[in-house]
Amino acid sequence: MYRLQRATYSTDINSFVEGAKITQGRWHSYIPVIYTTETSSLAILELLGYFINQKFIQADYNLITLQVDSQQVTIEDIFPELPENWEENEETTRYMGNAWFKSNRTCLLRVPSIHTPKESSILINPFHPEFNQISVIDIQKYNFSKKFYST
Repeated sequence: MYRLQRATYSTDINSFVEGAKITQGRWHSYIPVIYTTETSSLAILELLGYFINQKFIQADYNLITLQVDSQQVTIEDIFPELPENWEENEETTRYMGNAWFKSNRTCLLRVPSIHTPKESSILINPFHPEFNQISVIDIQKYNFSKKFYST
């Protein structure tokens, strides 16, 4: 799994929840979930989709790779439960994500990307007992290509 975040933020997996606690996302409201993606390119696309703004794009980032012990960590797939037009109803997707988190059924929740729905983001519940089976295995500096913000 992959996560792209500002280089000024801590790369300790336990600190990844800080932003989610004070904001809302497509799949949560003010709860400490961790957003990751199945591919590094989707991590980049997700960030671009939310923050198309030159100052933000020009910042330094870290591309963080996480490893999951797939034998030990359970994942729920939300795709079968999605209503029609889920892309247009953030209230519904937030409710679904919050309900998953509160149920504590699984450590991971696979959800579709709003930008490319055939690809998946993975939400992590850091309070689930299996969370300790997830670890940061690589951190690479990442900067967006100047083609994204030069004219």
